[in-house]
Amino acid sequence: MIKKFSIARKSDELELPQNAFIVAKLLGEELSDVTSSEMIDLPNSYLWVKIASQDITFSDGTKILKGEPIFNRVYDPEWKKPAEIQGDWVFMPVKAMKYNLKSSRYFTIFHSGEGPKISLYSEDGKPIFWTLIRPSGTEVGLIRNYNEVICDKDHPDPWLLAKFAEPIMEYFDIQEYYSDDAYLSKFNEKSLSKILQIKYS
Repeated sequence: MIKKFSIARKSDELELPQNAFIVAKLLGEELSDVTSSEMIDLPNSYLWVKIASQDITFSDGTKILKGEPIFNRVYDPEWKKPAEIQGDWVFMPVKAMKYNLKSSRYFTIFHSGEGPKISLYSEDGKPIFWTLIRPSGTEVGLIRNYNEVICDKDHPDPWLLAKFAEPIMEYFDIQEYYSDDAYLSKFNEKSLSKILQIKYS
């Protein structure tokens, strides 16, 4: 659980503006010299969240304001979680922070309920890759990391998934899930590299 909480906190911290350069580096990119960021709407994207019905100041001094979403962060005490706070469940349109990159690409990041979703786009707005870090709120010690790469259907390259996923696994100190099959075999699991090798080689 200690490692789970550590990863959950570290992933949430990637949403902070001062850590945008870290996200860019994980994507193999650099922030634009003239760093520009903006909050944007993500069309046709919604989160099922509980919205606070009143201003609340917690005993630790943190606050949540009326109308703000109450996210289920696994490292928070129970009294700060949605089940314990008065509010209404709604479909909330998603807003994300957008950061421009030196390559003319850009990425977006937003809190998806239990962790951040990061998406990399081409200069003309086509999705290239996305990753979602999602600590389970119900299963002890479990964190899911979803990754998807979007390829040209006429020239697919599934190994791009490994290229993008490896730095993220290293950042969270779970690189054994990238290539350490000797370790994972103890749990009857396979690494990402092995899965790609079996499926596409």
